[in-house]
Amino acid sequence: MDGYIDLNSLKPVKSTDYEVGAKFLVHNWMLLHNFTFNVNYYHDSLANETIATFLSNISQTKFAAADAVVNGVNIAMADNPSWNWHLFANLALNHSYYTSYTPQGGGTTLYGANVSYSPYLTMSAGIDYRYYYHGFLFSPQFVDQYTSSEYLFNNGTGAPSHQKQPGYNVSNLSLGIKTTRLNPYIPTLKDVKLSVGIYNLFDARYNPIEYITSGGYFGGNSAGAILADPGAPRQYFMTVSAKF
Repeated sequence: MDGYIDLNSLKPVKSTDYEVGAKFLVHNWMLLHNFTFNVNYYHDSLANETIATFLSNISQTKFAAADAVVNGVNIAMADNPSWNWHLFANLALNHSYYTSYTPQGGGTTLYGANVSYSPYLTMSAGIDYRYYYHGFLFSPQFVDQYTSSEYLFNNGTGAPSHQKQPGYNVSNLSLGIKTTRLNPYIPTLKDVKLSVGIYNLFDARYNPIEYITSGGYFGGNSAGAILADPGAPRQYFMTVSAKF
């Protein structure tokens, strides 16, 4: 029966995971100071997955049976060229696919379909700076983050699709100011910190999530349309914290 699943028939999800990696540390060599480099490879095989999809057009949840493989490489680097500067970067390469995917209700079993919303590439890089002046520690930071394109899920078929949503890039800028200058005036105070910043510095327009609708959200002939939740535009923030 559509929308019904016999819970007694479900098997525990089985995961077989393999990982191997290496870490390197360079204390001092030319411009490198306390430089770290981490790399690891992972391979995870999943069996007996039960994937739920709620369809608003029929107010039911349908279930798919799937086996999948998730594998990839993670790389992370960081360095402190001097006391003032700190640099870091991370990169993740991912290949996630279903070895089998069977929608509920006797749909066609898919083999080798890409897992939806699993980007093949994510990257981030940033730079920190510290500067001490007359009892104030200034700490500006810039971080850039990239997410590659991802495959969409099709609510109409209850299965992953061959359509993609575009990749996107978001940058953030912040400044922290910490001081102990107020300690003599407030008992037990250790320090005060002011943080200001801008999220999505360049006001990028992007959709972190898109999906192919079954038509229940807008009704009518909207089935098959791509719906999206837009990413937040440029935002400004300010926080003040005190440590006692």
